[in-house]
Amino acid sequence: MRTIVIAGAQRSLGKTTLGRKLKAQLGERAELVKVGHGREKGKEELLLHSTEAAFRLIADRRCQASLDYFIIESNTILKSFTPDFCIFIEGGSRPQQRGQAAKEPPKKSAQYARECANLIISRDSDLSRLGELLASGRVFEDSDIPALCSLIESFCKAQRDYL
Repeated sequence: MRTIVIAGAQRSLGKTTLGRKLKAQLGERAELVKVGHGREKGKEELLLHSTEAAFRLIADRRCQASLDYFIIESNTILKSFTPDFCIFIEGGSRPQQRGQAAKEPPKKSAQYARECANLIISRDSDLSRLGELLASGRVFEDSDIPALCSLIESFCKAQRDYL
């Protein structure tokens, strides 16, 4: 089972959206969980409140051998875990939401998460060699790479206003 972490500089950048799209692309071979604070909101992904709970779940899934991919949305987990592949989503100016400043400072965990990333998605991402990057670590099946490239490219295009 290969692990993929999706991290980001701020909230509301599309980390969960990207995770859900990756899971949908990889199908039943993948599971998505979020690690962090917050309330259970009846979403499709499991919310874990500690990295320890995430480690237990990863170990359990490895023993079951039922998954090819375990996708984790978290910055914090990177302090004590090295995934097979890490995607970091940069922050930026985003449209102002009710009761919120237009620019939110990066999370405290963002700098370290960015340093761990294999792929950094930003407003100016050069995705011309994305296929090579996804293939380089042999994390993804060769047959999945074209669809993953397409998914990430369309995600970046759709998120440009938020990055």
